[in-house]
Amino acid sequence: MGRRPKPITTDLPALAELAQRLRALRESTGLTFDQLAKAGGQVSSATLKRAASGDSVPEVRTISEFVAACGGGPETLAPLLKLRVAARIQERGVLKSLRPPRIDLIGDRRDLSIALEYVYEAAGAPSYREIRDRSGDPFGLSVSTVGRIVTRQSLPVDERQLLAFLHGCGVHDHDAAWRTAWEKASRAVDIAPPDNRSGARPGARPDARSDARSDGRPESGTQAPVIVVPRATPAPQGYGTSGTGRIQKLGRRFSELSRTKPRATGAGRVGTYAAAAAAGAAVYPVAMVVATVSPVGVVLPLALGAAALVSSRTSSKTVSWEVRVGTVGPGR
Repeated sequence: MGRRPKPITTDLPALAELAQRLRALRESTGLTFDQLAKAGGQVSSATLKRAASGDSVPEVRTISEFVAACGGGPETLAPLLKLRVAARIQERGVLKSLRPPRIDLIGDRRDLSIALEYVYEAAGAPSYREIRDRSGDPFGLSVSTVGRIVTRQSLPVDERQLLAFLHGCGVHDHDAAWRTAWEKASRAVDIAPPDNRSGARPGARPDARSDARSDGRPESGTQAPVIVVPRATPAPQGYGTSGTGRIQKLGRRFSELSRTKPRATGAGRVGTYAAAAAAGAAVYPVAMVVATVSPVGVVLPLALGAAALVSSRTSSKTVSWEVRVGTVGPGR
């Protein structure tokens, strides 16, 4: 005598009934799960045991192998597959939020997309590959196309693809009505909702004056937004725009200014002495007249000559420099 199976604890009524029927079917044969797995040869004993536990909704292939191993036929399999679909609908809980479509009232692409979503959920949300395999046209309906249709990213591109999707979901009736719905949806022009970020009233006619200006300036009577951005200060003439280049050029400029200009040599020095002699000769008669009046006149020529010589020998002028922001120039 085998061990007593665990009780079914699921909250989904359809799943609980499906598990109970599978258990009853196995007990009617008197076989263990290992013997059923050997008889079928396609599914393991653990998978068959899990299908009858009621913990999760089994796959279609698992139920088919279970029934075949127990010697059941299509009349036994069909009710179990319906219970599986009902269990999937209860497990997902999406179909109750959708309205059953009226095929004759489908008028645009949105209506068709919602109708196909309902068809998919009503079929128990089968896998994309399962829809493709059951469609009867696997070359016209790929797995990726099924995914885009189910997630409402796109619609079937033609009637052939539409019927393949419907047949894959188990809908084989009203093919002519579905073709008519697809023709109406393909001819309809979908009007996208207006972008209301500009504050326009939804559904209002666009203002024709909005295209009057092509230069981007606002119409009269409107206030353009003010955007404050930092203004770049132009670089001084002769200096690079980068910080490193300005520092290098500034250093070379200071080096040039700090150099002492060479004193006059050779011909320049002779000219300096000649200028001093000329200055002394110019003031000599005046000094003689003053010397007859006062003893100061004897020293005056020598003082004026020395002053002229010192002034002419000074070949460089002391210059003070100061650094300002962005400029370099002589101090005042």
